[in-house]
Amino acid sequence: MSGHETRYCPECLAAFDQGEVRCPVHGLELVDLPGDESLVGRVLDGKYEIVEKIGQGGMGTVYRARQKLIGREVALKALRSEITRDPAAARRFLVEVRAVSQLRCRNSVILFDS
Repeated sequence: MSGHETRYCPECLAAFDQGEVRCPVHGLELVDLPGDESLVGRVLDGKYEIVEKIGQGGMGTVYRARQKLIGREVALKALRSEITRDPAAARRFLVEVRAVSQLRCRNSVILFDS
């Protein structure tokens, strides 16, 4: 995945050393948070093949990717490494993810995964 040695609980954003598999508090599988390196050509989470970079903003980089299982083209947002190391910023991102997942409008994006 991202090559970082630290993995995070997707619920509480607690950081754990590589080797840990689940958050001891929430029981959720730990995840990698990609940094600033180019992800083009890589496969994230075994599901998303990164095709090309399409944009960059304050929180990270957006890539065109292909969802391997079904071949769907998606946009994938990867957080900047500074965000992944700042628990407050990472929490703000998760708040954004949760808010976007609730949107139901033809003019908004559809969130498939986070």
